[in-house]
Amino acid sequence: MITGAPARPVVNQDGYLPIEDHGLIGDGSTCALVGRDGAITWLCLPEFDSPPFLAGILDAESGGRFEIAPVRTLASSQRYTEDSCVLVTSLVSDRGVLQVTDGLTLRAGADLSEPVPAGRSELLRHARAVGGDVPLRISLIPKTGVTFDTLATGWRFDWRQDGVHEVYLWSSVELIPDGRGLYAELTLRAGETLTMVLHWSGRFRLRQHPESKKLIDQTVYAWRRWASNLDCEGSQAELMKRSALTLKMLDHAETGPSWPPLPLRCRSGRNVPELGLPVHMGARRLVLQLCVQAHWRSQ
Repeated sequence: MITGAPARPVVNQDGYLPIEDHGLIGDGSTCALVGRDGAITWLCLPEFDSPPFLAGILDAESGGRFEIAPVRTLASSQRYTEDSCVLVTSLVSDRGVLQVTDGLTLRAGADLSEPVPAGRSELLRHARAVGGDVPLRISLIPKTGVTFDTLATGWRFDWRQDGVHEVYLWSSVELIPDGRGLYAELTLRAGETLTMVLHWSGRFRLRQHPESKKLIDQTVYAWRRWASNLDCEGSQAELMKRSALTLKMLDHAETGPSWPPLPLRCRSGRNVPELGLPVHMGARRLVLQLCVQAHWRSQ
């Protein structure tokens, strides 16, 4: 993904988005890939090396996806909120623009330089219609084999992996169960918003009205606080800073070492963020090396 790139058409190749058409979000415990089509198709829970709850990027039919998108998307773009790892996907339709903000939220006052988990075990998706009324579709289809049932204030998924027994979903819009997943079709009026929260901690209590702006703001603040300590200078300073932020997302909060930015298969066979996905490094290895140095100088 090229941060801040202009909107361009969304083109699937045999039912899959190219890997470069995805943005990465993370919290130091796990990460997710968000496509320019508004769908999250990679999310391992609760850790980087845990089995995937969503894996549509590898298996479009059975892997699962979490989509918030216009019924008809003409073009889209992605950018990060400045000096943070909160991602904004702008999906252009013939009626208006849907802006979807995605983040793995961090605790209030989180210090990312400390070797302790900063995440809230929570994925927040917040969408806003801009410039017109936008007909949209929503779907959350977990990987094949995951079952779910309804609660008074949301949904519960039976996810018995790595000590996590339940994944919860709260949605500000009504969802209809159908087969393997949950679905909705609605029109978001100009200026209106919707929020969906996925949580995988046993301490979670489903909320009637999650404070999405507060959660996003405190997450952005924590990332900016960490990024302010980076020593990045010269013509490639912004690229180095963004690369360092990406590496930090892939640093396990407790064990420290970064997950490899290149695709490889661990000897244990467990997942890494880009396991088995084709990535072309291009000619930016030097920038990557420099940003690694800047990253470690900030520790």
